[in-house]
Amino acid sequence: MVQIRDLKDYTKVTYENLASVNDIHPKPHHFLEKGDLLFIAKGMHNFAAHVDKQLARTVAAANFLVIRVNIENVLPEYLAWCINQGPAQAFLKENAKGSYIPSISKRVLSELQIPLPSLELQQKIIRTQQLMNLENELIAQIQNRRKIMIEALLLKTANGGKPNGTR
Repeated sequence: MVQIRDLKDYTKVTYENLASVNDIHPKPHHFLEKGDLLFIAKGMHNFAAHVDKQLARTVAAANFLVIRVNIENVLPEYLAWCINQGPAQAFLKENAKGSYIPSISKRVLSELQIPLPSLELQQKIIRTQQLMNLENELIAQIQNRRKIMIEALLLKTANGGKPNGTR
């Protein structure tokens, strides 16, 4: 079962620690398929995540709406990207019901206007987003390694040029 805890940054499904549920027997159409979107319908973060691989007998937790893209001229990952952008997020926040735990209904989600460029342009948008995400991850790794290196150099300097505080 995919739960919110299985999403990285609310938008990427991580598959390593999915919960196993043996006491339910869902109908076959409830099983997630590659290309489905998981939309977080309840709570303050209403994002969509793309299921990018085929899963065996896996369902979504109740706080998700599952969107099955069955239109040839829409890439599922593009649709998820659109839902996660500022204009769509503003529309969803504006139309959420409930003050303590806001929720988005299927009706509200179906009223969301999605720009629909060519498949080629959708692919370019997704690829650019993927490259930007990779760049951000690499920058974070570089910053972390630089921090470790500078801290080690400062410690060595403070200890008169000797590593690990030896005297």
